[in-house]
Amino acid sequence: MAFLELTMIIGGLCIMVGAGAFLAGLWIRAARRMDGQDLRGGRLDLYMLCVWSGLLLVQLAEILRHMQFDGTFRLSTLTLAATGAVILLCGIGAGRLLLRRELRWYREKREETSRTAPVS
Repeated sequence: MAFLELTMIIGGLCIMVGAGAFLAGLWIRAARRMDGQDLRGGRLDLYMLCVWSGLLLVQLAEILRHMQFDGTFRLSTLTLAATGAVILLCGIGAGRLLLRRELRWYREKREETSRTAPVS
């Protein structure tokens, strides 16, 4: 196995395990408080995006491992479907985070304009 592929696999696994540890801590805190407030925020989306990004990194390393020197790929349909699903899930996670950020900016801008608006 080449150094690049091994590095990508180790990096992806470390990202997944690290994000999984943060997720477990988030779930434990939410269970102790019994309100689930932590599970509704952007932090959960960020940790899930890290898990799926680590999985995507591992998946890309596996695709590189199956690439031949003449440029052809020997990939099964399951590998292609799994890679497509992971890319889709990473895109959904990134989209959720961007939407949360945009809504936060919109709310801050609206509050700022309401504070500076003249009172009639």
